[in-house]
Amino acid sequence: MTANRELAKQRGISEENMDCIDILHEMADYVMKQGCKGFYTDEFVKDYLRQIEFELQGCWKFEPDETYHTYYKNYLIKKQFANREFKCVKTGEVLEIPWEVKETDCFFWGDGCILDVGRAGFYSRASGDFVELTEEKY
Repeated sequence: MTANRELAKQRGISEENMDCIDILHEMADYVMKQGCKGFYTDEFVKDYLRQIEFELQGCWKFEPDETYHTYYKNYLIKKQFANREFKCVKTGEVLEIPWEVKETDCFFWGDGCILDVGRAGFYSRASGDFVELTEEKY
């Protein structure tokens, strides 16, 4: 992910801060991927992402406010769903959940197969005649 250059211009954000924003997004993505692979504990990922989001708020000249943080919730969704594959029994169509999956994403494939990833820690739901193909996520 990269900084929204148009929004940055409107907010008077320097090119240097935009570069910093880009790097912080890359760092967050890297830590989420490593956490999903089991190289970091969820607690480490949570703390790391929290600090990155505070840094991002500073770069964007927003007041620090944890209620706007979303990275950890997205990490939990990625950990549960990213890169998993499902096959519709009726049509044979395969769905692979992309790395970019986020809360409330809903996938439709095959003949009536539905997967709603829901909200981290609250719900997810699926319906249809499908099987999971994924043996190991990584």
